[in-house]
Amino acid sequence: MQRALAVLGGAGLVRRDDAGLSADLEPIRSAAAAAVAATPVGRVAAEFPRLDGCLKNGRIATIPADDALKAELGRLVMAALPRRDAYTERELTAALGELGDEPVALRRLLVDLRLFGRDRDGSRYWLA
Repeated sequence: MQRALAVLGGAGLVRRDDAGLSADLEPIRSAAAAAVAATPVGRVAAEFPRLDGCLKNGRIATIPADDALKAELGRLVMAALPRRDAYTERELTAALGELGDEPVALRRLLVDLRLFGRDRDGSRYWLA
């Protein structure tokens, strides 16, 4: 226990004074915020404040039911997605998996919003 407190104290997270032990969580909050801001979604999230409820930890956690918010989510995905003219199904699913928890649903959303076109067999996708 003393060793753990010494490590936390050395990192500036725990202080001991006359009142006892106190924790300073601001360094952890700052590090977490920086990590989120460094994700592809985190880099563009500020441009889409209405989608805050759909995002968690720099990822797309939910797809909204509202059509206007779905369209906005499509624009966020397009802003965060690596720029390519075409993808195989596997490549697009993998790229969307870096952005959110439901890459197949995001892929469907992009097609439904006509942001991406696709071959009849779903093997190739391209920017519409």
